[in-house]
Amino acid sequence: MNEVDDKERRLDAFIDNLQDPFFILNEYGECKYLNKATERLFVTSKESLTNKVIWKEARALAHTPLYIKFQEVIKTGENVQFELLCERTLKWFNVEISTSENEYAIQFHDITFTKKVLEKTIQKYNSLFEAQQLHIQSEKLSFISELAAGIAHEINNPLTTIKGFLQLWKEGSIHYPDHYSIFESELERIALISNELLTLGKPLSQQVKLHDISTILRETTEIFQQDAQKRNIQIFCNTKESTCFVLCNEAQMKQVFFNIIENGIDAMDDGGKMIVDTSISDQNVVVSISDDGKGIPSEILNKIGEPFYTTKEKGTGLGLMVCYGIVKQYNGEIFVSTKVGTGTTFTIKLPLVDMS
Repeated sequence: MNEVDDKERRLDAFIDNLQDPFFILNEYGECKYLNKATERLFVTSKESLTNKVIWKEARALAHTPLYIKFQEVIKTGENVQFELLCERTLKWFNVEISTSENEYAIQFHDITFTKKVLEKTIQKYNSLFEAQQLHIQSEKLSFISELAAGIAHEINNPLTTIKGFLQLWKEGSIHYPDHYSIFESELERIALISNELLTLGKPLSQQVKLHDISTILRETTEIFQQDAQKRNIQIFCNTKESTCFVLCNEAQMKQVFFNIIENGIDAMDDGGKMIVDTSISDQNVVVSISDDGKGIPSEILNKIGEPFYTTKEKGTGLGLMVCYGIVKQYNGEIFVSTKVGTGTTFTIKLPLVDMS
C-alpha cells in the first residue's frame, strides 16, 4: 500500500467514525458515500443506500426541507446552510450542503444541546422579565403623577406667555406683528414637548430576543457618521462581532444608544472625537460612549436623567430619562463620568448571555 492509499484509508476511517452524519449525493440524489452516523440517522444500512436514490429509499426525506434545499443547490450551484429538526429523534442539526463537480456533500452538525441551552436561557430571562413587569407597573403609577406635574409646568410656562401677550393685544397695549417671534418660539417649545411625549409613550414590542450589542452599536453609529463629518467630529466604533449577546428589544436598545450618541455630538461645538467601545466584565456587557465635549458641571450631574431637566437650548430632558428607564428594565445600569472642558463618558452595563 502506497502513501496516498494509506492517507485515503485513514481519511475514510476518520469520516466514517464521525459522530455526525455525512454523505455524498450526485445530482440525481444517488448516494455515493455515507458514514455510520448516517446509517443511524436514517435507520438503514450502507448497502441499502449506496448508489440508490436516497429520496426513494428513505421516503420520509422526500419533500422535506433537506430535499428542498438540495434541489435549490442543484439549481443555483451555491452552497447552503440551515437548521433542521429530525422528527424521529427530536434532535436539531445545522446542515451544510456544499457542491463540487456535480457531487453534493451533506454534513450534519448536532446542535440539540445548544438549542436547549438557548431555550432555557430565554425562558429564564423571560420569567425574570415578567416578574419585573409587576414591579415596574407599581413604579409607573407614582412616576406618572410626577411626570404629569412636570408636563403641566413645562407647557404652562409658554402658555402663560402667550396668554399674557393676547391680553395686552386685547387692551391695545402692544402691536401684535412685532411679537410674532415670541409666539413662534413658545409654540415651538410646546410642539417639542408634545413630540418628545409621543416618543415616550410610543408602544414598543416587549418581545425580547438575543442580540449582539456590538452589531446594534455599529448600526446606530453609522447613522451619525455623515452629520458628524460635517461638524468635524470623528466617531470610532471599536466593537467586536458576535461577542456581546444580550436579551433585549432591539428597537429600545437602539433608542438608548441613539440618544446618548446624539447628546455627545451636540456637546462638541468645536469638533472632536467620539469613541464607542464594548467589553465584557463580571458577566456584563459594558458599553462606553465617550466624547470630547464641554462636559457636565458637577452641580447638575445628579439631575441627569430627570424629566424636563436639560442643558440643551432646545431640549426637554425626556430623552435621557427614556434611556435610564429602558436600561433599568433589562437589569442594567448607566454611569456617567465627566470633566468640564474635557468631555463625558456614558457607561452602560447589561447582563451578558453566555453563549459558550
